[in-house]
Amino acid sequence: MREIFGGAHGTRLEQAAYTPDFMERFRRIGAEGFWKLERMQHYDEGDFPSWLAFRDGEWERSLRLIEELRPEYEEEFGKITGSGIGLHRVRIVERPVTPYIQWELNILHVKQEYGDSEQVRPLAGAPAPAKSPVTSKPVPPRVCGERRARTAGSRPDRSPVGRGSVCRTG
Repeated sequence: MREIFGGAHGTRLEQAAYTPDFMERFRRIGAEGFWKLERMQHYDEGDFPSWLAFRDGEWERSLRLIEELRPEYEEEFGKITGSGIGLHRVRIVERPVTPYIQWELNILHVKQEYGDSEQVRPLAGAPAPAKSPVTSKPVPPRVCGERRARTAGSRPDRSPVGRGSVCRTG
């Protein structure tokens, strides 16, 4: 996937600046939608409370914390749907299912109830990029650190191919 962006240049943003920049661009996507492919089987969700509970072996607490997010997801996906943004996501799952994927599938299930359109697919065939949101407008790549957690991102100065983003290690 990296070769698609070739000599693309961008502005490096730390996580604190990346998230608001991404959200501002996301809100402008429009009806053509937001396309995202996720393939990483291991990821660290940082200080997300449900993830921390899961990591600490507190499965029931982790599920309870996911349930407590329902009002937030209802509001979030209500705004997205109301703004006319189409969501199109595919989550690739390899076997054996990793603990991260086991945890994440519970969140995806709840999000789908409020309008997220994530499709879960088994890995079949050739490797795919780890994460790739694709739109016709530039969406900044995310940089993942050693733990495969979001650490920073880049805002493209212009999109060389007119679409895309990759979560990459580096």
